[in-house]
Amino acid sequence: MHIRDYLRETARIALAIDAIVIEAMATELARVRNDSRKVYIVGLGGSLANAIHMSADLRRLCNVDAMAPSNQAEMSAAANDDGWERIFDGFLSRIEKTDCLFVLSVGGGTETVSKAISRAVKKAKSAGASVLGVVGPN
Repeated sequence: MHIRDYLRETARIALAIDAIVIEAMATELARVRNDSRKVYIVGLGGSLANAIHMSADLRRLCNVDAMAPSNQAEMSAAANDDGWERIFDGFLSRIEKTDCLFVLSVGGGTETVSKAISRAVKKAKSAGASVLGVVGPN
C-alpha cells in the first residue's frame, strides 16, 4: 500500500535526523534572537518559497529578526545584470559577523548544483556570519 510505504519512509528519515544537530541549530537561532542579530534565509525554487515562509514564522512566532529575498523583480534583475550565481549578493550586502545565514536547499546547495547558494554561503562565511541549513539530498 502506497500510504503505508510513504509513512515508513517518513519514519525512517525522521529517525535518521541527528537530534543533536537540530538542537544546536535551535540554540544558535535562540542566540540570534537574544542578541538582536539577523537571520538571512535563502533558497531557490520551492526552497525560496519555504525561506519566505520561514522568515515570516521566525519573526511572528519566535521574535527573530529574519528575512528572505521576496522581491521577484529585484532577483530577476540581478540574474539578468550580474548572472544567476550572484542573485543573493544584494540581499546579503549588509550581512555581518553577528548575523546568521540559513540555507534551504533540496539539491544540497553545492557548487555543482547551485552556484547561487554556494556563493551565498561563501559570502556569509567571509563576513564571519554563522551558517545553518537544511539541505538535501542526503
